[in-house]
Amino acid sequence: MKKSIITLSVVLSFILIGCPYESKYSIGDLSNSSIDTTIIGRWYSCDTTDNETFEIAIFKFNEKEYYIETVDIRNDLNGINIKTERYKGFSTIINNVFLLNIQLIELESIENADKITEVYSFFKYEIVSNNKLKLDYISDEYIKIDFNSQQELVKYVQENIMQDGFFENFSEFKKIE
Repeated sequence: MKKSIITLSVVLSFILIGCPYESKYSIGDLSNSSIDTTIIGRWYSCDTTDNETFEIAIFKFNEKEYYIETVDIRNDLNGINIKTERYKGFSTIINNVFLLNIQLIELESIENADKITEVYSFFKYEIVSNNKLKLDYISDEYIKIDFNSQQELVKYVQENIMQDGFFENFSEFKKIE
């Protein structure tokens, strides 16, 4: 019975809460991007429990891009499950809101580690207190449009970025010193 309730709550959370919006266009222009050193480092989720830990590491890849790695560790009835994902990303500022444009790096094998997905997801980020990083994502529950160009997407984001529901709360992270 307890397992059924947990499963139901997970399913309902995905129905009631949107997923990150994905687009074939970035919101910003990589050539205009720069590294925000305040987000560089290793962070762990403040929502960590005895059964789940989530960490994110953000590194400077070059003068304009980040290398981002997430590690999700879950301990359930089947044992410990570790899921690692890797991304490349860059920062954009729209209406004084700091955004990460990220793309998943798909690893079929170590030899083919350079395959980047052709879709972007977008996360608002801010340092909310000493050594705490807050991440929210642009929700697919808010944006229901297929854009024909990057300019259309950017204009839509500029016009709607301050609207309630535009972002879904992802998590707050504490910096690992």
